[in-house]
Amino acid sequence: MVIRPISTAEVPQVLEASIGTTWESMSRGEQAMTEYESLGPRVRSIIDRLLGLGGTILVAEVGGRLAGYITTGVLPNDLTERLEGMIFDTWVHPSCRRQGVGSSLIRAAEDYCRDQGATRATMVVATHNDASQRSALKSGYRAERVWFGKDLL
Repeated sequence: MVIRPISTAEVPQVLEASIGTTWESMSRGEQAMTEYESLGPRVRSIIDRLLGLGGTILVAEVGGRLAGYITTGVLPNDLTERLEGMIFDTWVHPSCRRQGVGSSLIRAAEDYCRDQGATRATMVVATHNDASQRSALKSGYRAERVWFGKDLL
């Protein structure tokens, strides 16, 4: 397995996967207010913002094929003012799951954040994504906050 920064040629494939993971991570209320087809430009904008802030997308390659990706960046924590790594989106191709690809991507993202000066990292995981929660826990992350949402209309 090789983990490296994304290439320009891989952006469309990663964008497509990211749209899917974004949709899956959205609450039912968010999904009800959004057309799946409209997510492409929004997800691309989020990725562009992340990359513009010095973040990166790392990809895992197995046998010359894309096996997974992870998006990460480093931002100052508003409370502590220390640099903190943020892992936003992790995806592993279904045929490569449960083979260590996700764990390897998380370690590579942590290394990237550490190299950028981060002293800790946090990971965003949807409350209904049990597999990602298990992966986060296995990698040493612990729940620190829970966000609650409510539709007002």
